Amino acid sequence: MDISEFIDFRIFITTNIMKWIYGIGFMTITLAGFACSLSGIFGFKFGFPSDGQNIIYGIALLTFGNVIWRLICEGAILMFKIRDLLAEVRNELTNKKG
Repeated sequence: MDISEFIDFRIFITTNIMKWIYGIGFMTITLAGFACSLSGIFGFKFGFPSDGQNIIYGIALLTFGNVIWRLICEGAILMFKIRDLLAEVRNELTNKKG
């Protein structure tokens, strides 16, 4: 990796950062889902009202929350992957001309 490519924004670091952000978000959503479920099972109050529906809410958060979070992060990474593929096509076309 050449520093001039980094400075000219030809190399992106966002895909690597997004993987870390995904991991942090996944853990946060998972812990919140477990906390919500536990508040329904044991009557604990983790900032959630304590009733039996919290078990369902916690399970829904664990499944749908993590799936939606994954789709959001994949969408962001996909934008950068498309950009990389278009840059490769451009480079191949310029190499064939010259």
